[in-house]
Amino acid sequence: MNAATRPGWWTHPPTLVTVVGLILAGLLAASVVSISPILTLGVAVAGVGTLFFLVRPVEALTIAIVFRVFLDILWWVPFEVGGLNLSQLFSGAVFVMLIVILLLKARALRRHPATGWALAMIGLLTLATVRAIDLAQDVDILVRYYSTPLMLLATTVVFDTPRLRRRIVVLISLAAVVPIGVSMYKLGTGMSGYVLHGYMRLLGGYKNIHNHALVMMCFSLLFLGWSQSVPKRWQKWGAMGLSMASVVAVYYTYTRTGMLGWAVSILGGLILLKRYRLVGMALLLGSVFVLMDPTVQDRFSDLISVFDPTVRSVDRRSLGSGRWGLWSWSMQTYLAEPPYDWLIGLGLGGHRLTTLDWSRSFHRMGLTLDPHNDYLLYLYQMGPFGVLAYLGMVWVTFKASFYVAHHTTDNWARYFAASVGGLSVGVVVTNGVSNSFIHRSAPGWYYWSLAGIVIGEYIDLKAQIQAQARAARPVAVLPPGALDAPPVPALPGPAGVPQGST
Repeated sequence: MNAATRPGWWTHPPTLVTVVGLILAGLLAASVVSISPILTLGVAVAGVGTLFFLVRPVEALTIAIVFRVFLDILWWVPFEVGGLNLSQLFSGAVFVMLIVILLLKARALRRHPATGWALAMIGLLTLATVRAIDLAQDVDILVRYYSTPLMLLATTVVFDTPRLRRRIVVLISLAAVVPIGVSMYKLGTGMSGYVLHGYMRLLGGYKNIHNHALVMMCFSLLFLGWSQSVPKRWQKWGAMGLSMASVVAVYYTYTRTGMLGWAVSILGGLILLKRYRLVGMALLLGSVFVLMDPTVQDRFSDLISVFDPTVRSVDRRSLGSGRWGLWSWSMQTYLAEPPYDWLIGLGLGGHRLTTLDWSRSFHRMGLTLDPHNDYLLYLYQMGPFGVLAYLGMVWVTFKASFYVAHHTTDNWARYFAASVGGLSVGVVVTNGVSNSFIHRSAPGWYYWSLAGIVIGEYIDLKAQIQAQARAARPVAVLPPGALDAPPVPALPGPAGVPQGST
């Protein structure tokens, strides 16, 4: 082979990889010196992550969902690029990944029962973004809101086999052991160290007690489902212990939202399974617990005052840590806007405009708040159709959970569906009393990823049942040669009238 025909190094894959690797290493070394080591590390990790996602999208989404469990307790890590912390950078990267997944698997969305609601949500969010008050300030909530429908759709189309769905739920559960263990360690050693409204609150490894309570609420329902479906006794007791540890963590946050959400989720799951005796027992035991626990009575005393006609309207505005006044005043501001704003909302970030009067009344000039109610949060920014689209996705999730729980022969799928169905009830309730599964991205991620998985179970189960019904349908079988035989003439009856004629 002469020099003219000898292949060059650019046609030899190992040599090509070596050359490209040396170039990239040189660029990274130069950027570490001239730009920033942290920024260089972020770019390198982003590049590797992008390549990994393109080659292994299922594993990439699995890692993203599982890593989120650890990321929530790593909020203290001092990593920041361009003014964005680690959580914001991670959420933005996963947001882009979800969009790419759905573009690549758009055809599979035709079978997804929540596609219509999710696309409606995306459309309304896009309209709200166009009308944003200050988009640069609200990029964080934009990513958070879009991730809700995207996560619901993507988890269904990516984890499209029973093995993949079971694996991701197992991995989430194993990862959840870490924050539960941290919470129990903090509680046992008295290291909670956070006091609010006279109570020493349990933060666990989280930055916010409400995030902690809602995440533990999700984990409690998840492990409760495992306790009913695993085959071995030690597994049952282990799952039940983790579920109860999560409940203890919820209790010691002393958040009304978390305690109320857990209670209605348990009742919702039992009703979905038609365990009415257990529902009655749970109500009885819960009532006894409330009567014997002065802390719970104190935390929920405002709820009774709401329905007390002797409480003056001025005093009622201070109920629920000021929520009642914040809701009523913000609603008055919203209804004072033009009628078309009632229909399509005030745009992304418009919720802050509705709370200005409340801030001024308490001499908190310049303070901007959200209404501390997730449905009002959507209403003020996207109008009533935004709230309807969100509830539509929750309703589809609950219906899918109910169908799976009552038609599957798989014990794991039945109790997993019951857990997600009960959690759906808790989501509906908690969103109406505080910032919950819309405003807080951590619990929202867990709920919507589990919702997408149970909908995947529903799609496969329904297709399987329909196929079995078609296979069992009776089919008329004619004898051989019946179609080739000549027609039989009608026999003449009396008086030459064909038999059977009138």
